[in-house]
Amino acid sequence: FLAEKLGQSTQALKAFNSESLKINWGGKEGEKLIKQAERRLALSKLVGEAKARQQAAYDAEDAGVTDERAIKRLQDNYAATERNTQARKDQKKEDNAAASEAKKLANQQESVNQKLENLRQQSELAAGSTQELSREQAMLRAEQSLGKSASADQVQQARNYAAAVWDTAAAIKARNAVPELKENADYNAQKSQLETLKDAKDAQGNLIISQQQYNQASEQLEQQHQVNLAKIRAGQVVTPQQQAQGEIDPVQRLANQHAQELALIQQFETQKGQITQRGLELMNAANTQYEQQRIA
Repeated sequence: FLAEKLGQSTQALKAFNSESLKINWGGKEGEKLIKQAERRLALSKLVGEAKARQQAAYDAEDAGVTDERAIKRLQDNYAATERNTQARKDQKKEDNAAASEAKKLANQQESVNQKLENLRQQSELAAGSTQELSREQAMLRAEQSLGKSASADQVQQARNYAAAVWDTAAAIKARNAVPELKENADYNAQKSQLETLKDAKDAQGNLIISQQQYNQASEQLEQQHQVNLAKIRAGQVVTPQQQAQGEIDPVQRLANQHAQELALIQQFETQKGQITQRGLELMNAANTQYEQQRIA
């Protein structure tokens, strides 16, 4: 009897403890709320495809799907969607980074070009300042700039300096009369200026241009030099007389343009002394277009 009483008391105590530990969530809506909270907590511990697959399992449960194959397929679709979404995000991030780097390099290149242009203008200042004077006039102006108190030696020194500047300007002017010589000289001058910038430092001791900027500027100078030479040589296939006639004769103008176009193709599409296959195709196309325009 005593054992029976003790057993009843134990069962009652267990029931009491179980009931006291249960939380009243206020019905179905409350139960739904805690379930959602527990799901969000579980999802917060996952990332990427794992999170997508767990979300698929929750959605399948809510939809009443119990077939394992159906659940797996749903999870695979959710995971694939996550991969696609992440791939787009990664691509956008890479595109933005590439655009930012390209803009940075463009700004750096613009700065290098501006520095090169400033140096070019400074180098041409002395030569250009005497072009309107004769050699003797330039020497006389230098002499007079010293004033009456200058000694004979000082006057002669000033005249010598002025003569040297005038001779340099005259040599440059004569050189510029030959386009190919002018282009080569301009290229060498810009290359020399770039070499000067290569190791130059600012007031804080930092290099004015980086090695990467130097390499890019060198490559750009070389490419532009070759293009300029090709244009000059192509232009030489038309004589001054033909050029002048082309100003008033449309047929001659068309012939001049065609001759220069063929010459340009030969300049850019020749390897080891032979015209390339692509060059032949371009020349044939140019010839066809010229004939069509000529008889139009």
